[in-house]
Amino acid sequence: LLQRQFLPTAICADSSPGAYYIERNSSSSDYVVYVAGGGGCADDPIRCEEVDEDKLTSNGLSETITGHGLLSNDAVDNPMYSTFNRIFIHYCTQDMFLLDTESSDGVYQFRGRPLIEETMGLLFGNIDKEASIVLVGSSSGGVGAFNVANWMLDSFKVKELSVIIDGSILVEAGGYMKSILKLMTDDPSIAYSPYCAEEFRGGPCCIQLTCMVMTEQYPIDRLNTFVIQSTQDMLALANNHNGETNPLENIWDAVTYTGAMDYALNMLTAISPRLSVFSPSCIDHTILMVGGDIKFKNCKEEKQQDDIQCVYDKNGNVSGFNER
Repeated sequence: LLQRQFLPTAICADSSPGAYYIERNSSSSDYVVYVAGGGGCADDPIRCEEVDEDKLTSNGLSETITGHGLLSNDAVDNPMYSTFNRIFIHYCTQDMFLLDTESSDGVYQFRGRPLIEETMGLLFGNIDKEASIVLVGSSSGGVGAFNVANWMLDSFKVKELSVIIDGSILVEAGGYMKSILKLMTDDPSIAYSPYCAEEFRGGPCCIQLTCMVMTEQYPIDRLNTFVIQSTQDMLALANNHNGETNPLENIWDAVTYTGAMDYALNMLTAISPRLSVFSPSCIDHTILMVGGDIKFKNCKEEKQQDDIQCVYDKNGNVSGFNER
């Protein structure tokens, strides 16, 4: 079981303490760190009122969770990482782990960057020997992961860093990045990186891996990168419609998005041989399944959950879930 740890100073959107889960292996200097995702509303705090409460707070978090997939301690289920120190970083700031600011009315705290830095400092700040780290991020968590990678290499004793990015290749194909770009350009000081205020293909550079690689803010030649990204990502297509229409009703928009995604992925793979891409043509937003006992339990009890898709094995039993 992964044990809950509250952070000393970093906070969630509702000012509750930030949190992560960890299951240690004292004999190992290998770590797999999963950075959870779950949307973002920092560019429009009114949307935060519609976000699931667990994406804004650490209140109510269970003391332990069972890791699934990359966080499992089962050697059959997780042959590569089951003996690693395994960490799950709870996402509760709604800012892709990029900002250090608050909403204009002070109701919400968007302080994801201090949260992820404090977590990494507690994990790696006092280690005795160099660590091999696998940094994994899904959706918004993937954006946070590729933004923090360079800082991690410069700040800690890292023998090797590998990054797995799941459903986090964002491309502008319908205007949904405009409000995010405006937030960053109106006050560049709210983000840790000045590249968040730099425009790239209609959106902020810092949320697009292609731009971060091209500007050398993502150290692609100092680490190994594996990108998992569907070219038919339904959540991204819905974002491009601002949720107003069914993206499948407009074939032209779907083709435009798919073309932009193909271009971004092809550009990435052409830049460095240390980056690999798995790009299935499925409608899932994210592919990896890692943990979260409440959602796993809800799948088993067949409760409706808009933010996840339950996954079943060939016998019809719940085997996990995907974040939408």
